[in-house]
Amino acid sequence: MQLQIKRMPFNIYSYFIYYSGIILKISGLALAYFLSFNLRVFERLRFLISFSFLLVAFISCSEKEKPKVESFEASPGNMVLVCNEGNFRWGNASVGVLNLTKQTWIEDAFKAVNNRALGDVLQSATLWNNLWFLVVNNSSKIEVVEPEKFTSVKTISGLGSPRFLLPISDSKAYISDIYAGQIWILNQNSTSPAGSIRFYGWSEEMVLSNKLAWISCRNKPKVFVVNAESDNLIDSVSIPGNCTSIAMAGNGKIWVGFEASATEKAGVALIDPSSRLVERLFYSNQSNFYPSHFQPSATRDSLFFMQNGAFMISQSDVAYPTNNFAQGLTGNWYGLGFDSKRGEIYLSDAKDFSQKSRIFRINIKTGIRTELQGGIITSRFYFW
Repeated sequence: MQLQIKRMPFNIYSYFIYYSGIILKISGLALAYFLSFNLRVFERLRFLISFSFLLVAFISCSEKEKPKVESFEASPGNMVLVCNEGNFRWGNASVGVLNLTKQTWIEDAFKAVNNRALGDVLQSATLWNNLWFLVVNNSSKIEVVEPEKFTSVKTISGLGSPRFLLPISDSKAYISDIYAGQIWILNQNSTSPAGSIRFYGWSEEMVLSNKLAWISCRNKPKVFVVNAESDNLIDSVSIPGNCTSIAMAGNGKIWVGFEASATEKAGVALIDPSSRLVERLFYSNQSNFYPSHFQPSATRDSLFFMQNGAFMISQSDVAYPTNNFAQGLTGNWYGLGFDSKRGEIYLSDAKDFSQKSRIFRINIKTGIRTELQGGIITSRFYFW
């Protein structure tokens, strides 16, 4: 089925440029006609007056036919939320919404619905208590919207450089941060942090397992463990390199990605949360790239990830995967998501970081690939 692109209305400048081009073309044709005939002065004057009225009428009619703002329509179970980071300090972050039922796409849903910009660098999104929490990293805030109409509910401020939100319960969540040296504690109904947990480094992605929060550290070869009931940091697990991603695996295990170090290659670690020991290590043969954007399969016994392409690793594998789902495609791969309901990988090409990204939907069974257009620096995908 052909994807229908729902366009937001042009602004006043877009209309000016668009209609000016049309008017110039008509004017050129009129001028050619005017000069090609030896009309008497009176006839020329009458022609110019008539032509002026024609232009005024054209502009008036065009103004009435401006496209209307498309209303936001959600089809639960068939929606894709697309995080477009935008350029650092440009304030052009956006959240795209793809409706798979209606085959429609809204590139900047937050701005279209709420009539204001989202902010600077959209890092991640989390659906918590039927609300989307949009973590806007360089704006030091989280925008909260309801999923049905995407209307703004509140803005959470008082943060440093937030990265990811992890729901602990219906009333409490943790927020990771690059520079704060702490994990923020957020109560569901508040608009600022209620407290914090001391942390040693750049906290990034997090997962919850048996009332323990496992927190990846981007600038240390460690995964930290926090008691989610007492909000105390209680342990850490060492891995071969700095953490790059984390996700829950099958049988309660935890997948952790790591980058290369001075002595070790990049790869994936499988941790047993009960013993807090590394159970298995998978080392990559790619020296210039590391695994990131972990996305567990529906059964969680396999893991999809990005590493200069799109790969899948299983708990039963004996070696690092080499089957690239993006084989034959080229791009500046920047983001990955996995739709477990349809068995599709979403892979984004950020191009030169100033153009709009390309998004590839790749069916893991049929190999069918569909190309879509994203926003500026498309990085993450969420399905609901």
